[in-house]
Amino acid sequence: MLKKAFEWINEAGSNPVIMAATCDLNGIWRGKRIPVTQVEKVLSEGIRIPISASCVDVWGADLEDSPFLFETGDSDGNGLSTGVGLLPDYANEKNSALIPLWIFDNQAVSSPIDPRHVLNGVIQKFKNLNLRPVVAFELEFYLLEIQGDRQLNPLKDLNESALPTNVLSITDLDSNKEFFNDLYRVCGEFGIPMEGVSSENAAGQFEINLKHVDNPLTAADHAVFFKRFIKLI
Repeated sequence: MLKKAFEWINEAGSNPVIMAATCDLNGIWRGKRIPVTQVEKVLSEGIRIPISASCVDVWGADLEDSPFLFETGDSDGNGLSTGVGLLPDYANEKNSALIPLWIFDNQAVSSPIDPRHVLNGVIQKFKNLNLRPVVAFELEFYLLEIQGDRQLNPLKDLNESALPTNVLSITDLDSNKEFFNDLYRVCGEFGIPMEGVSSENAAGQFEINLKHVDNPLTAADHAVFFKRFIKLI
């Protein structure tokens, strides 16, 4: 893992943008930007991060009734690498990367509000029953742009069809082929197993299926990385 990280750093040039972040309960990445000199330390030892980072609301505001905030002095935990290592954000910039983390407390006990640990707890219950869950994510999203009136509208490329309902339209897919070409390329580079893409009922709405895998943690990682790539492209 460290070898691959250093290979990327050597190719990234000067001042690479590196984020170390954990995914909160809303599926939003929260963390810190770190200097390149700290990459090895973060990958091997982790980085200090508030345990409450997992349970803020979608706007990033603290939950006032959270027992992990004021009652504990908003204590720090340790954000450790999930094992993915350094994930280059080629969809963003050639010199940008993300280190995915999950949170442990100061006694190396998994945080009860870290969503990856919550999922891992569910997986352990299946293992205790000698069962192996095989899962995949189906993700729907809109391709929109903000116009001068601040309204959200389908991308200009879609305005040729611009039908309020145009389910399974290959014209809508063709209109955004450059976006989907980039998405397939980036996901292929990082082992995110995409299957088919289809247009949905609303203008600018699409659906993508990811392939089934026999590790729910891996499937969840695929989903949150996929969401990030969509937004960066």
